[in-house]
Amino acid sequence: MGKIVYSYYTPADAPAVTELFRRNAFGMGKYDPELTPDRFIQNQEKKGFVFGIVGHDGDTAVTYVACYRNGSQRVCRAGQLIIGVMLIDKKFRSAMFSIADMFRMLLDRAENEGYLVLISEVATTNTSSLLLNRKTGALIFEAKPTVYGDYVLYDYMPSMLRHVCSHNVIETNIMPMLLRRISKAELLRETPVDGSGCFIMSWKANGYEYLFTVERSSSLIVGTAIDNVFRLNQSLRNRSAFTYCAEAAEAGHFTVRYEMPDGSEKTQTLTCPVGKTLRLTAPTGCVNARFDIDGQLCTYRYDVQAPVRKKMKLRELGDDILFNETTGYLSFGRTDAPALTVIWPCFTYPYLEGWVVPNESKTIRYEFVSRRQFFAELTVDGVAIRRNYHFPDEQTAEIETRVTNPEEKPLDPLFQLAVPQSGSRVTVYLQDGTSFSKESGDPADSMYPELPFNDYQKLPYSGKTLDRIEIETPSGTYAIRSEHPATCFFHRNYLRLRPEAEARDGTLCFGKITIRRLRA
Repeated sequence: MGKIVYSYYTPADAPAVTELFRRNAFGMGKYDPELTPDRFIQNQEKKGFVFGIVGHDGDTAVTYVACYRNGSQRVCRAGQLIIGVMLIDKKFRSAMFSIADMFRMLLDRAENEGYLVLISEVATTNTSSLLLNRKTGALIFEAKPTVYGDYVLYDYMPSMLRHVCSHNVIETNIMPMLLRRISKAELLRETPVDGSGCFIMSWKANGYEYLFTVERSSSLIVGTAIDNVFRLNQSLRNRSAFTYCAEAAEAGHFTVRYEMPDGSEKTQTLTCPVGKTLRLTAPTGCVNARFDIDGQLCTYRYDVQAPVRKKMKLRELGDDILFNETTGYLSFGRTDAPALTVIWPCFTYPYLEGWVVPNESKTIRYEFVSRRQFFAELTVDGVAIRRNYHFPDEQTAEIETRVTNPEEKPLDPLFQLAVPQSGSRVTVYLQDGTSFSKESGDPADSMYPELPFNDYQKLPYSGKTLDRIEIETPSGTYAIRSEHPATCFFHRNYLRLRPEAEARDGTLCFGKITIRRLRA
């Protein structure tokens, strides 16, 4: 095993990287053992390939990391990239110092191209990838897996590097120490976000310890604390007043000097008891805040409060049928552990910019006709999706989906259901008389989604029209039928239906999907 040499990916690397995928039975290499370089390049392009890094041991590719605009469940907003591939040959997974070099190149390229945050989607069973992401600074805001059965991690180091260099916080070309120590107990430790949408990120570099206050919605660094000085991001200083915390090891007089834009100072002197935390609100427009306590250093941090969670509004529509007006999710079964959940909206390749925004942050409009019927509508990037929900009895839900797309963007809307309960069994009955069954959470489908553009993954039911689907769960058995001819496919713990569209009155109608509970 020699030293790994890294370089940025070019199409000339495709044969070696393709062989790496096949050799490790990873992703495309798992489902298509005869994967060719041309097919590898095509699939990268369809996922919105931005750049990649290849690690070579001689002429053999042994590592590959690649960033895309699209992920398994989400699409990037401005300033975001998704690490869609992170593959290290089994023989080289202990070469952590060399892998750190790969991450340095990754961060350098992302920062130079103006990106602020790197997003990773990690399956709950992929502990090694979760550990590697956490070691390199990725944060978790929600330790509970998504309805898709994965953890979403966010790495703000590109934003941090960009802020440190461009705002002259200290000497330029700062590169933090990579591969921090992290224990198993810390793997799923959530980073708290305060009521103003900010959180703290700490790092050490060149003998300095930084505390970065990050605004999550914009991925921008609000300010940086070094020693006793808090430096506000000049472009954000007039956005709001900030609250600070300070703690002292010894009792004494505590002085805060607020530097204003015109160069003047505003001071505040308080008594600082030992072991007590002082919370101070800076004047609006403050540029920097310096904390002094009898000439000694004191500990500073931004006031991170308990996360403010948006209250979910639930509407009961039948026997154990609930609709969440905040997220737009329709659940069947117990509130604490639903048997299946209807998720929307969902668009596959080439994706719409903006669908990554969580539904609770979107403006979903509702029109309630009666207790058993209502409409839900959401518009993103000029495309409107409208659903008609009808509940003819306590056991049945009928859902019709229509899309208005005046700019004729190439879309592929899907009807998506999550089956979160382990031990659930899904059986697809096809119109040709055959059937196919799988268990929810089957490890065989835990790597990559069988999205339409991943045509290398062909299964017995692929492309065949379904008759019905039956889902047996610990909470009951459900049958699903489509008014329009439809195909389906699986990924991890959810099922996707793709009904055919029909043009009606300037809109695309995907027909009615009926979900009925057969037995408890």
